[in-house]
Amino acid sequence: MKRGWDNHEQDNTSNKRVKAADPMAVNSMVYNNTDLLNQAYTDLVLTSGTKVNNYIFLQDNLILTDSTGEFKPIFKDKPNSKSRVFLLIEEIFKNITKRHITFNCDAAGNVLKDRENFITRAITDEFAFYTNSPFTLEEFESLQNKVYTLAKTQPQNCHFILSSFAVKTTKDIIMNVVVHIECGENPKMCFIVKNDESNIDPVYRTTINNQIKNLKNLNPDNTKQSDLPKININHIAYDFTLNNVIECRSSGGKKFLSCVDICLDHQDGIAKNNLLNFFTYKQKNHADLTQSLNSKLIPLQCAHTVTSRYIEIIEKSVAGMITHADAKHFKDEGDNAPILDFEDLPVVNFGYAERDLIITKPRICGLLAPTLLDRAKSINKDIIASNMKAITPVFATTKIVKNQEKIRESDVLNLLLLNNNGPARAIVLN
Repeated sequence: MKRGWDNHEQDNTSNKRVKAADPMAVNSMVYNNTDLLNQAYTDLVLTSGTKVNNYIFLQDNLILTDSTGEFKPIFKDKPNSKSRVFLLIEEIFKNITKRHITFNCDAAGNVLKDRENFITRAITDEFAFYTNSPFTLEEFESLQNKVYTLAKTQPQNCHFILSSFAVKTTKDIIMNVVVHIECGENPKMCFIVKNDESNIDPVYRTTINNQIKNLKNLNPDNTKQSDLPKININHIAYDFTLNNVIECRSSGGKKFLSCVDICLDHQDGIAKNNLLNFFTYKQKNHADLTQSLNSKLIPLQCAHTVTSRYIEIIEKSVAGMITHADAKHFKDEGDNAPILDFEDLPVVNFGYAERDLIITKPRICGLLAPTLLDRAKSINKDIIASNMKAITPVFATTKIVKNQEKIRESDVLNLLLLNNNGPARAIVLN
């Protein structure tokens, strides 16, 4: 099948597509061309100047394949599909973490001070982890506890969007699940369920009373959030959720929004709808004075990921800066950052089709789409005004600040949205 990047002509002659070695001789996915990425990081820092300390930067690594994991019947008798999928996840972690440490961490693996807002992400396309039979809730819980343990050993600012897994509920309904992971000592994991099934999605079968029965994929029209199950990760209950908006934070304390549309969810504008719900939540829950003001504000930078098989980007559904993980519709103009390099990866441990590692240039994470941005700014303005009226008397009595500082409204937003870790200040709006 012809993929979106096959006709891409790169300016740098050293950026040629590299055919993987004999799969029998390769047992891990390792990216060795560090010079290209190092130069890209250097260029970005030089052109960004002081923005390095003010904004979130993203460097994406897309792992795409023209397959649906091991779903096809050819692997019905291939053993240990569910245990081997973890070996693939380990390989992805190893590959991405190695690159992240090389460019963003010191010899001990600690994030460098001038790289505290640089996020390295790995993103797969839809169905990449579909096994030859769906995970039961117990099996998926066991797998994700292993992933959690693995994520604890990775440096901060490494994020993984693993798309997607087939998980069977106790009612024999199949959920299409993306796992969103922020690594570090206390990993943050979210289990996003596809809202809108497609009539071409994989359909699992089971045998009941000697008759073959199709298992139904989750139908959003018949499903509420309260209907979805939970699993325990590190002894804490986690929801499977229809909400695909996640508030992320870098090791430097900067926040950004990560939205993940799964194929038809993008067509239906699920991310945009959930962002509006998130804005409403923020607007209604900002009175708690035990929280910092920054934690109450809506981040304005937004990374909108569409993971699919297959769908094109729909302009009216775009919520922020797009990253499109789709083997057929991936392209290097508009949807994603420019391609820096790419490789063919052999079939290792899991699956039956070659994978393509698409390495993009690092870039500043973009802002929310215009209408969403205006709405977020308006709500942030109200939150700032409301909170300052409440906390100014506290500042005055505790002498945290001696004088109120009167500055322009635009300066207020810049100060409070970008300088997350700055000293507390009492501000009066004009």
